[in-house]
Amino acid sequence: DTFNLFLKSHDRPDSGKRQLNDYRSRWTRFMDFISEKHPEITSLGELDSSIAQEYAEHLEKLKMKNGKDGCLSAKTFNDNIAMVSLIVRTLAQEAGLEVNPFDRIRKKKTDIIHKRELSEAEALHLLETFNNEDFYLHDKEEMRLCFHVGMFSGLRFSDAINLRFDQIFFDENIIKI
Repeated sequence: DTFNLFLKSHDRPDSGKRQLNDYRSRWTRFMDFISEKHPEITSLGELDSSIAQEYAEHLEKLKMKNGKDGCLSAKTFNDNIAMVSLIVRTLAQEAGLEVNPFDRIRKKKTDIIHKRELSEAEALHLLETFNNEDFYLHDKEEMRLCFHVGMFSGLRFSDAINLRFDQIFFDENIIKI
């Protein structure tokens, strides 16, 4: 299987388990597309730029995972193309490909999200929102706790959610992530 060849390749980038799972997921999506639309393709060396372009168009039409209206975000589209391209590039020589057919796929422009600190008024408003009985939030008490931990420690929300008790050193007033 092509993905296992990629995993065994000395030319692939060093990647952690999470990244490798992401590569596998994106590659599986691509192979599902190939199986459905181009069952005649049996080796990596048979890929060409028209198939790569067709796959890009296929990605553009995919609905979001959560079922909401809209298509994949520009970042998700770019990530899918980049990861499939990386796998193809890594194995291109073995497959007899002189050029990577995904190199010609243009990246989509992504919106840059600027992060900023909350103002004191915004922070107080959010804290008060947790006390509003009309405000529904799944696991509201747990979310309130995570929000408070993040807000008063400076942790990102995702880090506050994943915080373990053994990372808190009360005697030193330190949290080690």
